[in-house]
Amino acid sequence: MKIKSSIQLLVVWTLALFTAGSAWAGQEKLGAAMRDTRDEIGQTRDQLQTTVDSISALVSQKKGDLRPAYEQFEAQVAKTQAGAAATRARAQKMETEAATHFSAWRTELDTINNAKIKAKGVKRLEAVEKSYNRVTKQIQEAAEKFDPYLSDLADMKKMLANDLSPSGVKALRGTVGDAKFHLTFVRRPLNDAIQDLDKMQKTLTSTVGP
Repeated sequence: MKIKSSIQLLVVWTLALFTAGSAWAGQEKLGAAMRDTRDEIGQTRDQLQTTVDSISALVSQKKGDLRPAYEQFEAQVAKTQAGAAATRARAQKMETEAATHFSAWRTELDTINNAKIKAKGVKRLEAVEKSYNRVTKQIQEAAEKFDPYLSDLADMKKMLANDLSPSGVKALRGTVGDAKFHLTFVRRPLNDAIQDLDKMQKTLTSTVGP
């Protein structure tokens, strides 16, 4: 009987350690996904600036062949579109990891017997979920400004593809000027999302201190 009880206790301990390890792995995966999303947003933000700089250079050109500057702009638009797609994929992976982690966390809390400890754990979970929801809201707001802005840049590319001439370029100068002005308002929510991701990551790390 003692041997049987010892085996049962060993199984319980093993399962508990496995569950704890799985929960920690979920926290690590979510943290990694948030880091990847943060980096991708930063790269896409900077790529957008490069794209705007390239169209600005094109419409400011005073002499010579316009085609090299147009081809540079065309390439930058493609890079920005690819970056935007990669950012969406990263954000989707982050959402998947978050759903998995929070679900496992909630399940683990349900196994806590001490009511006071359980209440503290639930409070922490709710605080982290609130921070995460703020992050996803910032990313959504950034996308709402970024996507139509990128679409406008792509439309400029299409227009010039069929009218790459001094007159065609001149017709876009006002539009490019507006795009340069509004770029600040597109970058701001991207920067806010990056800051919120940085703050959120600190709640998922096991490291103490700066």
